[in-house]
Amino acid sequence: MDLDWCLICEQKTQGTLYCSEECRFKDCLSAYSSLTPPASPTSSSGSSTPTDSSNASIVSNKSFVYPFYRKPSPYYQRSPMIINIDNLRNNTTIYILVGALSILKPIFSIILAVYLGWVGLAFLSDTFQFQQDLSLVICKIPIVSYIPLCQTPIPDFSRLVNRQVETYEQIMDQQLSYNGPSSSLALDIKKAELATADLRTLIKYSSLTTSNELVDRLTEFVDKARIVGRNLQLLQARTRSSLDNLITYNLFALKALEDVRDNKASSNELAVAYNQMMSLIESDLKRMILVSQDALGSLTDLDEMLLSLHDLATYESTYQKTEHNKLLAELWSRIGFNVVKKNIFQDNFELLRDLDKQRRMAVSQVQTTLYSLTSYQLDMEELREHVSRPSIIEMPVELHIENVGKGIERLRNSKVALKSDDDTRNFRLINQSKNEENNNKKIAQ
Repeated sequence: MDLDWCLICEQKTQGTLYCSEECRFKDCLSAYSSLTPPASPTSSSGSSTPTDSSNASIVSNKSFVYPFYRKPSPYYQRSPMIINIDNLRNNTTIYILVGALSILKPIFSIILAVYLGWVGLAFLSDTFQFQQDLSLVICKIPIVSYIPLCQTPIPDFSRLVNRQVETYEQIMDQQLSYNGPSSSLALDIKKAELATADLRTLIKYSSLTTSNELVDRLTEFVDKARIVGRNLQLLQARTRSSLDNLITYNLFALKALEDVRDNKASSNELAVAYNQMMSLIESDLKRMILVSQDALGSLTDLDEMLLSLHDLATYESTYQKTEHNKLLAELWSRIGFNVVKKNIFQDNFELLRDLDKQRRMAVSQVQTTLYSLTSYQLDMEELREHVSRPSIIEMPVELHIENVGKGIERLRNSKVALKSDDDTRNFRLINQSKNEENNNKKIAQ
């Protein structure tokens, strides 16, 4: 068998004998010996016989390779198997499968290239906004929109609106509390400014030893009180405008939620609207905090001025007590004169004490408002980060719509209450001014 195989191998290799690993050495050697022509003696003249020439032609037509023996190669070093496609055509199922895979190969290549490109862009982009902008373009394709990458969870609009309502209701309650200083904070500062201006005029033409210093301190206080009043009015106006903006933003959020419910918009577009809403709210909030900080800084300056004024007033009070005792020892004071002069100074210093009390209450109120706004801003930043990660407990769209609608109604009620309180306050001031005019007319008559 080995000899026949070697002969067949020799014939197929066109005259060259190759011994395979499966052939034994002696078989290949015997095959080689049978094909090798025997050596014939040559004549002295170098000529050969016809037999020698025929054998030489056989040798010249074939190239013999001396056989060698090798150990079988390991499995991993053998030549790979070559599949003949022509043989597969006999099997219809395999032929159809191979043809289908050949046709789908470009499509699979495109999908793999798109996926690798998307992963690369997501890896290179450090900002979440870039990923969302890119997903808005890709996820608009009908088939691609069903992949998990395009399935963005609905942001927590309910918590956002509830936090807005709680914070602004707290601010409105502080501003609407009639007994609190915030009910007429700017008006109280204005009253203190006018009272201090009157006191400055009285001290200017008085015989106090520190009248010049007191006039300078009171002038600074009046100027600063005027600035504080404007800052407080600006804070109240900013609060009202921010409340109007919140209602508008929530209406847009409600419209976006309804579009998602009606399949008119995707969850990615809703997430973008949520981020825009958060940015607008954060911008309004920062402006309110800046105005509150300005008002608080102005009130702190008023506190320092009142401390300086208190030092001068204490010195002057000590001096006045000494002079008052001297005045009481005089004969005219025993009779009953000099009473008006003493009462004027006592009323003026009583007004300063009331002014200091109002100032402390105003500082406390602005600090409370500033703390509420700072807490609100931190909560906005936490909610802004919440949209970048999936919600642990997802709520239905209908529940978000219901909560946002209720929040809008509560904000509108706060706005109506604030406007009603302003109207009531203005009406009370008008009546008070009319009563003062009537009293002045009666006194004049």
